[in-house]
Amino acid sequence: YLENTIKLIEEKERFKRGIAKKLLTCKEGENIPEARFKGFEDEWKETQILEFVNNNIIKIEKGKSITKSKIEEGDIPVIAGGKTPPYYHNKYNYNFPCITISASGSAGYVWFHDYKIWASDCHVIYTDNKRYNIKFLYHYLKNIQDLIYYLQVGGVQKHVYAKDLIKLNIPNITIEEQEKIGGYLSLLDEEIDNLKKQKELIKEMKRGAMQKLLSGEVRLLE
Repeated sequence: YLENTIKLIEEKERFKRGIAKKLLTCKEGENIPEARFKGFEDEWKETQILEFVNNNIIKIEKGKSITKSKIEEGDIPVIAGGKTPPYYHNKYNYNFPCITISASGSAGYVWFHDYKIWASDCHVIYTDNKRYNIKFLYHYLKNIQDLIYYLQVGGVQKHVYAKDLIKLNIPNITIEEQEKIGGYLSLLDEEIDNLKKQKELIKEMKRGAMQKLLSGEVRLLE
């Protein structure tokens, strides 16, 4: 059962990557994406993030640095330069859906949060959701993750700066199409997350059963 769940996760992730690319990437030499939901026919235009920032549609802020010694243990993830939270705090500085992009470490790593976080060594992006859908923006940026990594500068310690992020072009399309694409891809992510939780539960149950066998609490019938 565990092997089947792992296989299903891999299949779902592969499908999601493929359909995301088709929904978010325009055909070569054209201004329409490879795959599209019914009812949307307008050509896609691209606009620099800077223009959306200047019009107060998108905001980019730097997180507030916090050292380990200042952490008060809690359950709020600290989002820093890595791909996982380095520690957990009991305070937050963002409490609404937002995107973080690591500023150093795994500089450029794109992450979506719809829960309380303490944003530290990262850039925080959020939107006026009535004019630009945050989930669509996340999926679009995740689709160009490799390009964002390419923005890294520096020697041993790589950095990604907001001044370079705002030069990125993003689709300037109707809010309705953004919501349709963002909602669909987020639903796929939710299915994958549920399967991953299921996988961890199965592993935990197997560990528990093995422990009981090893301790002699449970014996196999001859």
